[in-house]
Amino acid sequence: MTTAFLVLTTVVAFGLIRFADLTALGGTTALLLLCVFTVVNVAVLVLRRDRVPHRHFRAPPAIPVLGAAACAFVASPLSGRAAADYRVAGMLLVVGIVLWAVTYLAHRHVDPARGY
Repeated sequence: MTTAFLVLTTVVAFGLIRFADLTALGGTTALLLLCVFTVVNVAVLVLRRDRVPHRHFRAPPAIPVLGAAACAFVASPLSGRAAADYRVAGMLLVVGIVLWAVTYLAHRHVDPARGY
């Protein structure tokens, strides 16, 4: 099964290289990474509220706030990002949601107790 996923991922990657504008694809990669970094910085703030019995690293609150704000700004249209980046990101997100739905429905029939 792992081989099938590797082949599918390779086919999708080659399809993107063949049919997408590489400049837009690079910009889209940066856009999606900035969105992920924004979410991670917000998660750091949310997870700070959890109490744990052991010592661990805690960043000063200003750092994740500044990180989330900076990443969100650079990922936004206010930074002058090309519209093609958002179109490609939207298409990739739709493809990802469709693949998730297909996988969910296929695995639900395999193991209904797990739900996936």
